[in-house]
Amino acid sequence: MKIVAKNFPFSKEICKFEKGKNFRFGNCFFRNPGYKKPASSAILFPLSVTLSKKVEYIKNLIERTLDKNSAEISEKAFDEMRNFDNLSLLPSVFEFIEKEPEIKKRQNAYILVFNFALKNKNNSDAVQFLIHRLEKEKDKTLIESILWDLSFLEKNNVKDLTPIFKIINSKKTKIRRKAISALNNSNDNESEKHLLNILENSSYYYDLYYAMVAFHPNSQNSLKKLEKFLEYPKEDIQNIALHKFVEFGGKDYLPLFRIKFLNGKSKFAALEGLIKYGDKNEIPIIERRIKQILSKKRKVEVVGKFGYTEIISAMEFIQKLSKKDDFNRIYSYLLTKKEMLWKSEVDWLTKIESN
Repeated sequence: MKIVAKNFPFSKEICKFEKGKNFRFGNCFFRNPGYKKPASSAILFPLSVTLSKKVEYIKNLIERTLDKNSAEISEKAFDEMRNFDNLSLLPSVFEFIEKEPEIKKRQNAYILVFNFALKNKNNSDAVQFLIHRLEKEKDKTLIESILWDLSFLEKNNVKDLTPIFKIINSKKTKIRRKAISALNNSNDNESEKHLLNILENSSYYYDLYYAMVAFHPNSQNSLKKLEKFLEYPKEDIQNIALHKFVEFGGKDYLPLFRIKFLNGKSKFAALEGLIKYGDKNEIPIIERRIKQILSKKRKVEVVGKFGYTEIISAMEFIQKLSKKDDFNRIYSYLLTKKEMLWKSEVDWLTKIESN
């Protein structure tokens, strides 16, 4: 089993592929690794075509996604939507959504908006449209779906997040938590204020979890307010809090990273702090940690945000800063523990040996 230790804006949702099929989660379209991609169906549309004909094209595309008689037609339509990146068609998508009475058709049309926004981070029109639609939509599931999409999108260039702020304290649990997640990827001062309010006053675990993931401290003073979460009873919140100090702190927090590395539960996050801000003086405690890890068989392969395990991350740091003899000593030790290493770690050793 491999767990990618990234701070995604969700906790325990597990997505599984049905054999030979693709699937959607919210408006996110995931492709089965075993799925054979059909011939390219990228949208090529003459700029001279009238707006009404563009809207007709969007209507036709949405109808094809809902085709129940032909899986191939539906798949090709979804593939077309996944590749959507046509600025000239975006106003037509907006118009279709604003006028379409059927929820299912609007929901599929939002996939176009989401995919355009995902590919065009410097164009905030699509993101702003999604945010404003939160005030227009009445269907609970559709609102949740839009909020889920927003959690993946950059919002640093978006001017108005008010519709999200209005529902961030909703009594409807799913909407409230997805609204909190929707502030992910936002460094807006107002977002910071709302998220801090949740972190300081909420007693709900998942509210705190999602707020912690989304929180972007704009000052060291804001960052310091996360210190209490370093001792939170739940380890995952401790871990996210420590990651925030690694990401937004500095060398002043090296003593904290050392303490957490030696005695805390979030050792991988602490290691990342030592790697980012430390020097060769950290090598002895990192070497001890490597030996501690390999003192028993591990059950789960955990990788950090760069795709490396804790051991590979540690060895990269040691290789960069240690004397050659010191590195060779630790390298030789790992060779004696091959049966305790994951394949990725053995591959890393082999790569070093070949160089």
